Amino acid sequence: MSKNSADDKSTLLAMVLEADAGRAKTAEQQEAIEAASRRLEEQNPTDSPSEHLELLAGLWKLLYTTTGLEKNTTLHRLSFGQFPQLEVNVTGVYQKLTIEEASYTNLIEFTATPSLAGVLSICAQFEVVTPVRLQINFNQALVSPKNPDINLTAWREALGINDNQTVEMSVDLNYQGWIDTTYLDQDLRLARGNMGNLYILELEHK
Repeated sequence: MSKNSADDKSTLLAMVLEADAGRAKTAEQQEAIEAASRRLEEQNPTDSPSEHLELLAGLWKLLYTTTGLEKNTTLHRLSFGQFPQLEVNVTGVYQKLTIEEASYTNLIEFTATPSLAGVLSICAQFEVVTPVRLQINFNQALVSPKNPDINLTAWREALGINDNQTVEMSVDLNYQGWIDTTYLDQDLRLARGNMGNLYILELEHK
């Protein structure tokens, strides 16, 4: 990586930290992050990112998005209307890609109360369609406790799950989208989706 690229990357990451994953951004912040992202994308060190799945694979933490993700929201809204109107606090958003299963999973960690923590998984399969684009075929939404020692009675009451049902809730999905990888190095990824949103993600681990 050149000095200019390293400087532009550091500048973008500093801006993103101030923007609270995009939730606290002002119009000026958003414009500055967009401009910094464009500069970095012009210096993408990975030609044809979709042909380098070994770099795309792993667990990625979402640092910033223009989707309008809210910290305080409802499980119903996060799951595109699939799950109950339970008020939740989003504590982390991740994306996991695996090569072997061609799986693409969005993971949204949340708390409903200080003692009730869960994970919403939006599961999909991906297909390589161009050197930069992945077709994403979503097939399931799943909500489950984050920790094995959670109070299951309280969890069931909060989500309206009967005693004779499993503690996980799942529904089938059937919709598609796509995402272009516009910058990719060993630990940072920028992507733009079919709805025009920007995503900035940092690699947690392979």
